[in-house]
Amino acid sequence: MTLAIAAPSFNWPSETFIHDHVRVIAPGETVLLCDDGRGTERFDCPVLLNMNPSKPPTRFGESIVNRIEDRWRAYIDPAFV
Repeated sequence: MTLAIAAPSFNWPSETFIHDHVRVIAPGETVLLCDDGRGTERFDCPVLLNMNPSKPPTRFGESIVNRIEDRWRAYIDPAFV
């Protein structure tokens, strides 16, 4: 199982709780979703960044799902979608 943690940025020193979630909840099984990738290298996990959804979201959760779907489609064979 993989854990995805989404935040606008992982570079804010004041958000130690987010940094702790990345390190403690599922080490080695975490993917970061963000718009600003600065500071993510210290976590040693995959990062999906600069995601622009192709579908307009109606709720915050849909925005994240749309971004994940868009990035997923960029890396897989269209025949599997």
